[in-house]
Amino acid sequence: MSSTPARVALITAAGSGMGAASARELAAQGWQVAVMSASGKGEALGRELGGVGITGSVLEAADLARAVQAAMTAFGRIDAVVSSSPHPPKGELLTIADDDWHRGLDIILMPVLRLARLVVPIMTAQGGGRSSTSAPTRRSSPTRCSRSAARCARLSRTSPNCSRTSMRRTTSG
Repeated sequence: MSSTPARVALITAAGSGMGAASARELAAQGWQVAVMSASGKGEALGRELGGVGITGSVLEAADLARAVQAAMTAFGRIDAVVSSSPHPPKGELLTIADDDWHRGLDIILMPVLRLARLVVPIMTAQGGGRSSTSAPTRRSSPTRCSRSAARCARLSRTSPNCSRTSMRRTTSG
């Protein structure tokens, strides 16, 4: 009789807030967790939850690759990715500088795409997986234009690819 391997989740930007809460909940449900944060808090949380922790930024492709490698080395699989992100620049729609719009896309959209490039082949080989993206949000206001636009861009780029890659996607924020 073969045993089913424990499910494994990689959670980014998870040193505190929604990311840490996601890691705690998944661990409470029996998932093995790989927790990444730029602050270093993810390393401690990963160990606390019986998993692994990685210090790194979602803004750095090499750090995301290290996080995926750490999860694969520790557990041999990745069944879910919870891609959280820090706050993008904010301001009034017409006053947000071009550089800040690009920074917002780098914060909200690019980590999701970079992680997809890394984990979709793994999940496809395993027969599927799940991806959840979240970004910090508050009530709508004119000063949150870059955040809303970046979330829409993220959703429009990730949704069509989920059906082609055997992934199920959920979003929040």
